Amino acid sequence: MSYRVTIVVIKAGWPNDPEEVDSVVKQYWNYRDELSTYEGLIFKGDRLLIPETLRLKAMNIIHAGHFGIQSSIKRAKQLVFWPSMGRDIERFVEDCGVCQKHSRSNVKEPMIVKQVPEYPFQIVGSDIFHFNGGNYIVIIDSYSGWIDFKKLRSMESSEVIDHLQSWFAIWGTPEEFHSDNAKQYSSLIFRRFAAEWKFEHVTSSPYYPQSNGLSERAVQIAKNILKKCYEDNSSVQLALLNYRNIPRNSKLLSPNQRLMSRITNSPLPVANQKLKPMSHFTK
Repeated sequence: MSYRVTIVVIKAGWPNDPEEVDSVVKQYWNYRDELSTYEGLIFKGDRLLIPETLRLKAMNIIHAGHFGIQSSIKRAKQLVFWPSMGRDIERFVEDCGVCQKHSRSNVKEPMIVKQVPEYPFQIVGSDIFHFNGGNYIVIIDSYSGWIDFKKLRSMESSEVIDHLQSWFAIWGTPEEFHSDNAKQYSSLIFRRFAAEWKFEHVTSSPYYPQSNGLSERAVQIAKNILKKCYEDNSSVQLALLNYRNIPRNSKLLSPNQRLMSRITNSPLPVANQKLKPMSHFTK
């Protein structure tokens, strides 16, 4: 009801005194100059105003994948708005049982390799990890921080190559491919793959595998996503979609924005213009 009343006030024009508006509309008084309506919806700039009855549902979507307080707030600020949104999200995440259980395993932002890439998928890292009885391959783009991982049916080089070919067919062949010295990456068939697809394969030192820091960090991110999604039986792919859309800070935006120059659509409401390609660095 308050949503419809607010639409009427916005269309009619705000009075000079906040005491002249309905009590349910007063919460929006400080934002009155930024609010507009379009097709029965209220926007603050290009962010959709979420009605009170839908805010819990919105926070569940924002928190998909169980990312931390600041990540969830950054994600929300991309697309939606309501008064006290930051405080509400903070309380919501603090009350999340899955997040409390795994609070010590929160992952920092991915490390990048020493050479700074100039464009997406110029330098990528990959690794194989084990989780809950299965083996997975992970890939990360150094430029954007975009990651993906797939469950392996076998531990053969051919299986690893099949997944890498699928990613390269979408995003392009990297100039540099970083991995450890696992047999899947050091085999003759993999060397032939690198030669055919014309990328340089850079391996970490067998005496210091941590030198493959880009891939190691991607493994930590992937394991945390899997762990938390298995904990509450939520969608791993929805968590990945959310992770790729979370801004890192005010200038270095989300992996999807750095990779594709746009936000990708998700269950969280979004203005159509937000889905169009744009510059990934703010002025």
